[in-house]
Amino acid sequence: MLLHSMTLHVPMASLEAYKATSLWSSFKQIVVIDEGDGIEQLTSEYFINPTVYGLNGRRTAKMQKGINLLRNADGRVKKVLRK
Repeated sequence: MLLHSMTLHVPMASLEAYKATSLWSSFKQIVVIDEGDGIEQLTSEYFINPTVYGLNGRRTAKMQKGINLLRNADGRVKKVLRK
């Protein structure tokens, strides 16, 4: 993941703790959420540990040259070209 390009939203009481921790401080920006705010939905463009399939529909251990189909745990499928 490209943490350096993402924003992390945290409660005010935890802001300094997040900034002081190496993993969390890798985010591009850490911003405070209001006490009344809550997270309603998480979205991501990234697939985490997807299952990889070739165009023939067979599962492969890793991406091959050419077009690969990546299936995320939430059911989303993405076509990826690997040169």
